[in-house]
Amino acid sequence: MSSASLHPSRVAGGSSRPTPRSGAATSSCAPRRHTVTPPSTPLGAAAHQVSLRQKAELKCQSHNGGASPSEPALKQQSELLKLNASVKPHQATPAIANGDVPPEPSIGNTKALSTETMDNLPPTLRNFVLKGKTAIVTGGARGLGLAMSQALCEAGIKAVAIFDIQPKLGQSVAQSLHTATGIPVKYHNVDITNESNVEAAVKQVIQQFGGIDILINSAGVAFSNLPAEKQSLDIFRKTIDINLTGSYIMAQVVGRYMIKTTPKATSHSHPQLPDRSIIFIASMSGSIVNYPQRQSAYNTSKAAVIMLSKCLAAEWAEYGIRVNTISPGYMDTVLNRTPELTQQKVTWKQRTPLGRLGKEEELNNVMVWLAGEGARFVTGGDYKVDGGYSVY
Repeated sequence: MSSASLHPSRVAGGSSRPTPRSGAATSSCAPRRHTVTPPSTPLGAAAHQVSLRQKAELKCQSHNGGASPSEPALKQQSELLKLNASVKPHQATPAIANGDVPPEPSIGNTKALSTETMDNLPPTLRNFVLKGKTAIVTGGARGLGLAMSQALCEAGIKAVAIFDIQPKLGQSVAQSLHTATGIPVKYHNVDITNESNVEAAVKQVIQQFGGIDILINSAGVAFSNLPAEKQSLDIFRKTIDINLTGSYIMAQVVGRYMIKTTPKATSHSHPQLPDRSIIFIASMSGSIVNYPQRQSAYNTSKAAVIMLSKCLAAEWAEYGIRVNTISPGYMDTVLNRTPELTQQKVTWKQRTPLGRLGKEEELNNVMVWLAGEGARFVTGGDYKVDGGYSVY
């Protein structure tokens, strides 16, 4: 998330920290910003940001907005609510201002493991291959969600379904990944807070690919730099609805399918359970209180996601369904690579023992491990990828 001490008016979200994750973009349109970005960096999952500007400035394509330093805090809050009301509640990858962002150029370099390579790997490495598996990635059209979709393809997965709310971007990303890897990648326009929408999309994925083996809950939002006493109940509810309830709906619908397709044990034998994996992208903010950014709603939602994961891990282990969380710290995503965040990133790095931001592939490595056979005996865990930030 962003650093409140540096930009007290900035609202952001993304990884597990204050506001760095998705990166708060700014522009010359406004002197001060309220950036709303979902989890793509510190806060947790896919990254997206929505700019806040005064009503007359909402047309500005920058990611900023907000009131001038002289305007009262209540007016800033009011404008945040107005813009927020126009933003669909769910994906961590909302559109930016007037248009969707083009697919990241790295997609063209994505290559899938060949069948021959996978079959000739030594036993240990073979456990990190996802051959024959199908995955759903929410918030998969951008940020960390997109990076994980790419990683799944590289690991030789059978098929990927991207659930996101940005049709133009989602379709473009899916086509680009398919072209680069030859792996079927399909985009589905899904609002994860809408149960019937999720059920219909999941059913379609099952019909398209014959089943679901992996679910990665990466979609989310974050509102930062909002003192609890001034934060509206609407923002709190929206954060919980998207980050927690939306993730629960996805896990419940996919979990029901996985349970239904689990082989039944007989009096004579106990079948080898198929290995299925559900991964929630939480945040280090679910375990620590961010400083200096104030983001009680986001932190609360991610703490709840971590506990939800543990509960599902305990309940669904008998069906061979493993459930874990990954909690990112400040990550070096496209949305964080802006001049406006230069000083904030200095602060983030100084507070991180390893002295730098995380790389997308460093999150991907943990995700691929948890998704595959190499983690068959791993469930109920929370894996921090934060460079040691949360040890302080």
